[in-house]
Amino acid sequence: MKKHQGGFIVPFLIIVIVLLVVYIYVQKFKEAPVKVTTVEVPKCEAFKITSLKPNDQVSLPVTISGVVDNSNKGCSWTMFEGQAGTWQLLFLNNTGTWEAVNKDIIHVTDWASTTTNFSFVVDDMGLNAPSDTKMKLSISAENPSGLESRHQIIEFPFISVHK
Repeated sequence: MKKHQGGFIVPFLIIVIVLLVVYIYVQKFKEAPVKVTTVEVPKCEAFKITSLKPNDQVSLPVTISGVVDNSNKGCSWTMFEGQAGTWQLLFLNNTGTWEAVNKDIIHVTDWASTTTNFSFVVDDMGLNAPSDTKMKLSISAENPSGLESRHQIIEFPFISVHK
């Protein structure tokens, strides 16, 4: 009878010790709560439209002009062989989706320079959208490498009005 009781106590003590070791191990390596800190990232404005402001009322065709300024090493816009990218005109249709109208290349005066100017004409290609139609330019930088990390897009909203 004594042998049987001793056989029960030893496995029971081993199980208790194993559970205690696991508990201590889990408590020791338990993850501390992650502290989340919000940091405001400075806005990069290497590609800047200077001829109008976002949400301006514009009569099409309109000449868009501005500057590409790559003097800040942490903020740049990719240009390649005389081009600062492409623009695409979109309008908000009556179903609430953006629809493409026209697109073209953005040529610059001196693409090898740190700072250069650009100018292009946006035309609605005979869309004849009603006055107060919401539109936007989707502007993409040149990306000769094709790398996703080098993909840059700016969206510039405005409102089309008739003269």
